[in-house]
Amino acid sequence: MNKIKLFLYFLAAGILTTLSSCEDPDLNPYVEPETAVHGLAAFATGSAKNYAVSDMATGVKFDLQWVSIDSKNTVTKIEVFVTYSEKYIDPEKNPRTANHGTKRVVLVEGSNVPANRKPTSFTITPQQVYDLFKDAQFDYGLGKVGVFSNPATPGRTAAARFTTNDLYKITWAFTTADGRYFDSWSDSVCLEFPGANCSQSWGVK
Repeated sequence: MNKIKLFLYFLAAGILTTLSSCEDPDLNPYVEPETAVHGLAAFATGSAKNYAVSDMATGVKFDLQWVSIDSKNTVTKIEVFVTYSEKYIDPEKNPRTANHGTKRVVLVEGSNVPANRKPTSFTITPQQVYDLFKDAQFDYGLGKVGVFSNPATPGRTAAARFTTNDLYKITWAFTTADGRYFDSWSDSVCLEFPGANCSQSWGVK
């Protein structure tokens, strides 16, 4: 009887050893979540919240924070991008929106990057946006033309580069000390997460 018990013991031990050796750790369904950073932007106190027609100098000022909730990340580079779009009426009299692209407008690096949850402040003027997009072209329905030389755009002149149909949005990207790059987040972070957003918009009044 003792021999049978001993045999069964070694048999069970062998089966367990075989099963353990066949286990593939890469197939483990649990994935350790990565730490991350997100952003929070707001109009700075006292800032205009829109551009003014015919005023190319007065900008909109923003405060942008990078946030590491667990404080395990350090951001070493902040990039801010501006997207420029325009409402217009096509030749069939339908309202449409022209997307004129996205350009980097602010770069903060190294020791100039503030600490976690400390805002970096910057101003974006109409002149800066114009300088970034002055060569943009778009097909409004009759072939490509220069955005700032389109005769069909009411109110756009050399003195008033932007009109009340123009729209702007900033987004951002963060590079962390370990080389990771964050430039997009889920809708839950952008729209529902406390102390977070993913863009800030303004226009011309």
